[in-house]
Amino acid sequence: MEVYIIIFFLVFIALNVVIFGSKWLLSLVHTDFTFEKMEKLLKEKKFREVVDLGLKYMGSHSSSFIIVYYIAQSYEGLFQFRHAIESYEKSLVLLAQENKGALRLEIYNKLGDLYAKIHDNESAIGYFNLVLQENSRNLKALYLSAKLLFELKRYQKAQERLETYVNFKPKEVAPLMLLARIYYETKEHQKSSALLDRLLLSGEDALIAANEDAILLLAKNHFALKNYDKAVPYLKNLLNKRQMIDETIPLLILSLIHDKKINEAQLICRDNIVLIPMDKRSEALYQTARALFEEHEIYEAARTWKQVFEINSKYLDVKDIMARFQIFLDNPILENYFTTDEALFIDFISKRFSLIAENFVFKEKDFWIVKTSRDLFVLYRKADLISSHTLDEIDARVKDYFQVGTNISVYSLFGMEQNCKEYSFYKRIEDISLEAFVNFFSKPDSSEE
Repeated sequence: MEVYIIIFFLVFIALNVVIFGSKWLLSLVHTDFTFEKMEKLLKEKKFREVVDLGLKYMGSHSSSFIIVYYIAQSYEGLFQFRHAIESYEKSLVLLAQENKGALRLEIYNKLGDLYAKIHDNESAIGYFNLVLQENSRNLKALYLSAKLLFELKRYQKAQERLETYVNFKPKEVAPLMLLARIYYETKEHQKSSALLDRLLLSGEDALIAANEDAILLLAKNHFALKNYDKAVPYLKNLLNKRQMIDETIPLLILSLIHDKKINEAQLICRDNIVLIPMDKRSEALYQTARALFEEHEIYEAARTWKQVFEINSKYLDVKDIMARFQIFLDNPILENYFTTDEALFIDFISKRFSLIAENFVFKEKDFWIVKTSRDLFVLYRKADLISSHTLDEIDARVKDYFQVGTNISVYSLFGMEQNCKEYSFYKRIEDISLEAFVNFFSKPDSSEE
């Protein structure tokens, strides 16, 4: 009897081993089948089916790295970036458990890229930093993290990473363009220009798409370096690129003004300013007026500021500027006084004072001195108050021509700073300014009387 019991017990154990073994084998077969099917669907870009199959599998099995990894890739393909991030981060935990560390850096890079796509730049940089801690020459992490650091204006760190990158890949256009932009932002304009010149001469196919951006950036570098004559031809080449018109036209106008090509600048402004959207037109005209003023083109500046005022009277300080500069527009005769054309100025002054060429004894940018037998006339030519420093210069110069009994008259449209009136020199001169200045130069000249 005991023998039968033992035999029964052994048979029972054997049957259970067979049953459980069969289930285990079936489980392995099912797992391998699931992996193969998910991999096939992934290659066919049937991402939703991959996700559904993977989630169904994990509903009855423990999580597997490869299943979660396939799910993460599929979410990425479906542009469901937050779900992709969650799955990739889960896969990292499983990766460590299954001792498959070779894929870790690849997943770090994927997570960095995905966090960038949801505009979490700090987390993205954190993952790229993990890659670079283990492999400082990982090109993908170097470039993608540099792009994010550039967006965050961390130019020094971005520059270091890109310089490392281009040491290994010296002909790749996108990293070189980004490095040139960083040099521009950090005011290393010579470096930026040299890099862009190299790019434009390289003939690389990839440069075709970046060519216009490179030309504009090169022009901006030349403008920053005050190489206006070099900036102009690059900017003219971009005039037909409507998507760049907001930047190109104002920069071209300013370059021409600073290159003393005022008439050409005016033509470009007249013919192209309407192409700039109205919301940006005020800025373009305002900057044009300021450049004209810096080049002492006072009347052109006043007329341009008036255009700004007519478009938007509340733009920056244009209302205050017009209150000050309206006097020019109201008195067009004074354009002959404030002109940058010396011949025109001399002709105008000569007629007003009945002078000859020998009477013009001193001239510089801010003021001229005219001498007659009994008078010294100081003609202040800036559209501004005479400062105490300038008055000292005038005093020093007048002494070279002063004789006993000489009358000294100082002509300035806006007069002098208040503290100038405390100077002893001021008490010896006739100050002709404001209304007296306008009236004097508005009267008919001696040739018309």
